[in-house]
Amino acid sequence: MKSLAAWAAQLNATLAPEPLRVFHFLCYVDESERCEAEGLVECNWPAALPPLVDLKGALDTLVAAGLVKRERDTYLIDPEVAKVVSAQIPEDIRRAIDREINLFWH
Repeated sequence: MKSLAAWAAQLNATLAPEPLRVFHFLCYVDESERCEAEGLVECNWPAALPPLVDLKGALDTLVAAGLVKRERDTYLIDPEVAKVVSAQIPEDIRRAIDREINLFWH
């Protein structure tokens, strides 16, 4: 698990800002919420975070890098990777994501 945490830290340092923000978002939300068909990512991008300029480009970058797999209308991430990456997301970003997701579902 330590090597996975080190990998995630390196990823945070090297991935371009926009794909990194999208990856953090996808890792943090529940697997069932990674559905493109519902527009969850677009509809729930936290207002507290910088706006996305190119969501499709960011997602394509993550798929090309092997960090995310697109299957039908869902984005798949290895559960252990999502867990480790989520643990490294700053608290203010996690709160912003939680706030938007709660507004979406309630």
